[in-house]
Amino acid sequence: MLSWQPASSVEADNVPSPFFWLVLCLVALGGVPLSAQQPCGPRAQVPGKMWQDYREVLAWQGKTEGGVLYELYLSLTGTWTIIRTVGDRSCAIADGPDYTIPTLSSPPMEGPET
Repeated sequence: MLSWQPASSVEADNVPSPFFWLVLCLVALGGVPLSAQQPCGPRAQVPGKMWQDYREVLAWQGKTEGGVLYELYLSLTGTWTIIRTVGDRSCAIADGPDYTIPTLSSPPMEGPET
């Protein structure tokens, strides 16, 4: 099970964000391959590298019970990258040229009230 944490706050509602579901789906499906060789490097260099190369900033992060860290970086131009970190080694596991942020809605009602 994933534990989630918005990048901007440790204190948050107990409802996972849309980014949580996006990352969960991509991870469950094995990610979207970047190329034959995934770019990897030290965790400490990730935020600077994402900004320098892609103008992407951290939008969401979540850690599995096993300690694997997943991060979603987004840009204002619509690009996105998902980073997977184990220990101090981070690898880009998926990226894309376009994203949308779905709106959260209330859960559907179970049926008409009687």
